[in-house]
Amino acid sequence: MKRLKENLFRDYDTSSRPVRRWSDRTQVAVQMIPLSLDFDEIYDVFTLHSSLHFAWIDEFLVWNASDYGGIEHILLDGDSVWVPEVFHLSSWDITDLMGRKRLCNLFSSGWLHCWDYPILIALCRLDLTHWPYDSQNCTVTLSTVTQSLEEIELMVIGAAVNLQEYIPSRAWKLLTVTVSQYNHIFGNKVFPCLQYNLLLRRSDAISGVTIVVPIIVLVFLVLSSFWLNSEQEVRVNLCCTLLVCHVLFLQNIGHINNGDNAPVIVLFFRDSLVLCVFSLEFAVFMQWLNTTSPRKVPYFFNSVFDSGPAWMLLLLGRRNCLKGSETLNDGRQETADPETVSDVKTRWRDFGGLLNHLFFLVYCLIYLILIFMYVV
Repeated sequence: MKRLKENLFRDYDTSSRPVRRWSDRTQVAVQMIPLSLDFDEIYDVFTLHSSLHFAWIDEFLVWNASDYGGIEHILLDGDSVWVPEVFHLSSWDITDLMGRKRLCNLFSSGWLHCWDYPILIALCRLDLTHWPYDSQNCTVTLSTVTQSLEEIELMVIGAAVNLQEYIPSRAWKLLTVTVSQYNHIFGNKVFPCLQYNLLLRRSDAISGVTIVVPIIVLVFLVLSSFWLNSEQEVRVNLCCTLLVCHVLFLQNIGHINNGDNAPVIVLFFRDSLVLCVFSLEFAVFMQWLNTTSPRKVPYFFNSVFDSGPAWMLLLLGRRNCLKGSETLNDGRQETADPETVSDVKTRWRDFGGLLNHLFFLVYCLIYLILIFMYVV
């Protein structure tokens, strides 16, 4: 081993590219092994703990194994051999990946295999459109900043990304990792680049339960308010409580403000807040209508009540019209017996029930439209 190293590194120059003809291009194979990841959502900082492997042929480090006791490979310090200058291009910094302390495995054929465990930090802009079930696409770019494509070529051979040693994160699930090759032109030179695209999906089940379930409950209560008795104050109290709950819930999720787009769940809850305000106003109007109903029923209301769709909305069977409806609407009659006044109040109560069921169907339709707009 001592004699082999003396013969190999006697006239070896670590600063010269290991090719016998300078016009030959050094092909460097790259493989990434993600180990773990972290995501700082406040500052949009993506941190990837990985293991990077580089392999190339050094034409000056070739020997015949039979001449040295059958030694076919040796373990070297990365500082004792030439290494390609590969950098990590982040959004604010350029990090030299090969300038770190690393180990290399040298084979008798001249193949050099070097590996390191760098921490790759990059800026990943959040897209919170589908929060808390959002997916993020973060990129890690490797390039040879000081050596052009005429000297070095970055290659992807076989499995460019190995996920066998990856430790899953509780907050984010790594779905796929893809790599693409492209060339970056700077000045009159072309530099090779490898871009790794990591697709992440939020896997925080607690956020989904604490956000989605209250929305479903509040929407169900808003729709249920149209089936309560309009004469009692419980309906108005329920609508006021729902309004306060909507406001508090929006304040609770208002901290999600570091994305470029507003989450659709916030937009849905904003529109639900507006619908809740209208339901409160409608509840107050219905309470006033049932307590201070006028003594005369307009003829248009009677014609509406006698129609089939009106009784379908009232969930009642068709019944005969009041015989004295025309008499009740006659402006020349200024008094009515108690039985006639009771029938008039019944008519107004039926009108209120018709409006309740009609608004219930309208709200169901609006919520379905909002679901298809924001969710589907």
